[in-house]
Amino acid sequence: QRRVHGRLRSELERMSIESEQRISRLMEENRALQSRLQQVVSENDSLQRALAISEQSRKELSEDRDRLVHDKTSSLSHIATLRTEIIEELDKAKKRAENAEQTVSRLRQQLVNNELDVNNKMKKKKKKKKKKN
Repeated sequence: QRRVHGRLRSELERMSIESEQRISRLMEENRALQSRLQQVVSENDSLQRALAISEQSRKELSEDRDRLVHDKTSSLSHIATLRTEIIEELDKAKKRAENAEQTVSRLRQQLVNNELDVNNKMKKKKKKKKKKN
């Protein structure tokens, strides 16, 4: 009985030591896992902040794009309006230029006619003078 009791006792001591070693290993693994968990949580927080910044940037870029599309549309509309106004002004200027050309032509013709009248009157005066003499 003593031998059996001794063997049981040494077996219990061995199992106790193994259990303590196992508990010690598990506690070490637990500390390592907790440390890793903290790293992952910290990385996750950083990624969440980066994601929030990215989402804000995406939203701002989308708003900028919408604003640029609106500005482009407004600009194109304004350009079309200006183009129409310029064409209208050019047409008016062309008509004024044509009217001015006609006026110049008419005035030249009047000048030629006036010169002819003056020449004819001078000839008549000369003929009258010759007849008097």
